[in-house]
Amino acid sequence: MARHELISFLAYQVVQIRTGGLALTVRKFFKGIRFLIIEFPFYFLALPLLLCIRCLRPFKLVRFGTIGTVVIGNGVFDAEYYLSERELEGSTSLDVFYFSSNQYCNEHWPRMASRKFWVFSFVKYLDVVNKLIPGGEPHVVRLVPVASGSRDIKGVLHQTKHHISFTYDENTQGREFLRSIGLTAGETFVCLLVRDNTYKSQHQQWLKTDWSYHDYRNADIDTFREAALTSAAAGHWVFRMGKGVTQVFDVNHPRVIDYANSPHRDDFLDMWLMAHCRYCITTGTGLDDICVAFRRPLVEVNQLPVGLGRTNQAFTIDLFKYLRWESTQMFLSLDELIETGAITFLRSEFYR
Repeated sequence: MARHELISFLAYQVVQIRTGGLALTVRKFFKGIRFLIIEFPFYFLALPLLLCIRCLRPFKLVRFGTIGTVVIGNGVFDAEYYLSERELEGSTSLDVFYFSSNQYCNEHWPRMASRKFWVFSFVKYLDVVNKLIPGGEPHVVRLVPVASGSRDIKGVLHQTKHHISFTYDENTQGREFLRSIGLTAGETFVCLLVRDNTYKSQHQQWLKTDWSYHDYRNADIDTFREAALTSAAAGHWVFRMGKGVTQVFDVNHPRVIDYANSPHRDDFLDMWLMAHCRYCITTGTGLDDICVAFRRPLVEVNQLPVGLGRTNQAFTIDLFKYLRWESTQMFLSLDELIETGAITFLRSEFYR
């Protein structure tokens, strides 16, 4: 937390106390007491260690960073991008990390990340203290450039092979699952990932956010019935993916599996299937970044906003949602998307 972030945080707490009443004030008071008793001593202990690390900078640069665990897409993509860029640049710094939260969107992801990164919970205290003391920028590592927004705008992934991987035992477990539902040797499968409201409302309630501003990204799974049947007719198995979904995907074909509503669904298979599919049909949501990390082909349909697609990636095709003017029902042109700013709208109310 940088100094300006600390000031903003404190100002936010004051506003909350003023508007939240006595009950909120009491909760924050006890939370503050807990921080002083449990957390503050670790920040105090981190200070002398940080000063030693800074003194060693001419000989060995040590940097601190975070591994995302709240959102699976940014978490996996950012980690793989960092490892790929580090390979190309030949960086020699010693980078140590901590998980961004103890709430995991996918329980298997921290295990995979820990195999490729030096992850220690104490790094959080070094990172915070480093940002509070002037001169700490050289010791900060960001997995992706801020300006890229978790997009591979430099083509780093296209120049490298994936670094995040599964163990032998994990691959054996994944293949055993395929055999158990009927896939034979040599058969391929594709993933179908269609976003709706359910995941955020069921699995990220702890963030206490009104997720309806994401509604513009939703699509109706029933409109993908023909795509699933066409893939199955081509000889592929089709797994409808998702961790918490609104609708059942009832397609009368033995090779079309509503995995999201099946008893087989778990966090490990969510990642393994996306990483090993022949290709993925997606509406542009977090889990498909696993395909990007593992260089699996994506067909991204009903994608918005237009300006944040993956059009720069050789293994991705983007097909965008059409936008109409409410008054005339005429489709917006590309020029109008740019002029109105709709090309990068990130909230449902902006489109309305």
